[in-house]
Amino acid sequence: MLHDNGQEGVEKTFERVVAISENDRIVLKARRVKKKITSLAIIGITNIEGREHQIVRFDMSHGFLHKDLLFEPKGGKERIFGKIDGKLVERIINETASEFEAMKRKYSRKIREGKK
Repeated sequence: MLHDNGQEGVEKTFERVVAISENDRIVLKARRVKKKITSLAIIGITNIEGREHQIVRFDMSHGFLHKDLLFEPKGGKERIFGKIDGKLVERIINETASEFEAMKRKYSRKIREGKK
C-alpha cells in the first residue's frame, strides 16, 4: 500500500519503504496528479560495509519509465512498458525484492573488481 502524505487537492505524493532484509530495502517515491502517476522512483538499496549503495533504480527521469541496473556499464537501461499504475508498481516492487540478492551479488563483484 502507498502511504499518502496527507496533502489535499489534485496532487498527492507518496513514500513507502519495503524492508527486504536487515541491510536491504526498496524505497518508493511517487507523485500522482488527478489519479495519474506523474513521477515515480523505485530504488533498491543495500548496505555494504557501512555504506549505502543503490543497486537498481526505476524512474521516469528520461520521460518514460525505465530500469537502471547500476552494476551494468552505463546503467543498463531497460524501458518498462505498460500503464503506470498501482498494479505495475506492486509488480516492480515484488520482482525487485525476489531478484535483489542476485543483483546485489553482481554489484558486490563490481566493487571487488574496483569498478564502482
